[in-house]
Amino acid sequence: MADKLKILTAADFESRRFKTRDVPAPELGGALRIREFDGEQREAWEMEARRRFRAGEEADMRFARAQMAARVLVDQEGDFLYPPDDQGNHDEETLRRINRNLGGILLDRIYDEAMDLSGLLVRALDDVRKNSESDRNGSGSID
Repeated sequence: MADKLKILTAADFESRRFKTRDVPAPELGGALRIREFDGEQREAWEMEARRRFRAGEEADMRFARAQMAARVLVDQEGDFLYPPDDQGNHDEETLRRINRNLGGILLDRIYDEAMDLSGLLVRALDDVRKNSESDRNGSGSID
């Protein structure tokens, strides 16, 4: 007989622990811990990508890797190393500090691992592109 699925309660969601991964950082003599995006972070990332695609804008890559690092770097307890403001953003000075303190190769490694851990690889970008194209053609809708 198959096991029954547990019906989840609000308490189950509130106690959820997000997946983490340690990213090797030999440049710093150890590793850095990253955390997967929560639903709000993922939706914000996808909405921004969709908005840029619809507008035909080139992505502003000026702080892309620092922004990702700020959004995912956590300590051993899972608390963000760079807590966002009330709107979920990081100020430019914080992003500049991250860029100055972490080398480009390490930022690339953090970015790639965070994309993978949060399920934001090419598959997700293709979904954004498909949804945006169908929205442009009037055959889809995005609420």
